[in-house]
Amino acid sequence: MTHSQADANQHRLSLAPMMAWTCPHGRYLMRCLAPHLRLYSEMLVDQSIIHGPLDHLLAHHRDEFPLALQLASANPETLATAINAVHVHTDSTAIAEINLNVGCPSSRVQAGGFGACLMKDPVLLAELVDAMHQSAKVPISVKMRLGVDERTGYPLLRALLDMLAQHQCHHVILHARSAWLKGLNPKKNRTIPPLDYEMVHRLKAEMPDMRVILNGGLASAEICEQQLQHVDGVMIGRAAFADPWLMARLEKRLFGTPIPTLAKVVQTMMPYWQTQLNAGARPFELFRGTMHLIHGMPGAKRWRSILTEACHANALDIKGLTTMAHDLMLRAAL
Repeated sequence: MTHSQADANQHRLSLAPMMAWTCPHGRYLMRCLAPHLRLYSEMLVDQSIIHGPLDHLLAHHRDEFPLALQLASANPETLATAINAVHVHTDSTAIAEINLNVGCPSSRVQAGGFGACLMKDPVLLAELVDAMHQSAKVPISVKMRLGVDERTGYPLLRALLDMLAQHQCHHVILHARSAWLKGLNPKKNRTIPPLDYEMVHRLKAEMPDMRVILNGGLASAEICEQQLQHVDGVMIGRAAFADPWLMARLEKRLFGTPIPTLAKVVQTMMPYWQTQLNAGARPFELFRGTMHLIHGMPGAKRWRSILTEACHANALDIKGLTTMAHDLMLRAAL
């Protein structure tokens, strides 16, 4: 299934899929801050979906919609099987988009032959996109880099996107860097290969029917607004959790939604935290995305200290600690 222009507004602002960060807890926090934000899951390998515990892997809160599911695969048959399993397991409102990871450069992903490796194999990539198009009941998209290793430059990137369009994929998310599979770990791959926004701008100008979302280096509302003059949407990565209020500021600028008060966000999160703790959630996973919720405000250091204690000392009263943190945040907001 392809995207229509009717839902274009849902892609103006997105949260990038990030391992350990865009778990249900991190996504729920971001939804509190930005109601129009399009959320993406952590990357899930097709074999994990086929053989794993779907209740855990596909866990989500109803307020997360629209939620996109990112999958990784190097086999069209298993990718289609995984997508079918997702649709059987979830209702029609749980997943709004299926996204294929064609950009991750980690050694584990390379060993599986998926992620950024697929940019070196256009034939296999086309087969995977066909499998997505034929099996998905929701729109599909691809997240990729500008190039990989020696396969760089505008002509190669344009050829890949022409191929995607020919195979009924009209939505790409471009991390505006190349990936270096040898010599750089994933962290360095996020910073060392230079950004090239102009290549993305040129691509969008020459392919107006392709929905182009820009990712990479977008750490301020001003930069995002500048880039939105050239592309269809922006996708924010780690900057969202380093300063969660960035998402609230962007939400206001792009959609006119009032920025919620700190007290309002905490009042929303507290019952969620308690419900998750009662259900056996691991404290570190639960609070990871919230560490910088009072970024740049008085009491921020104390807030992080309280949550760190709650995460590392299972014998402590976590409910009491979060209540203390709640009170601290409210005082800091005055």
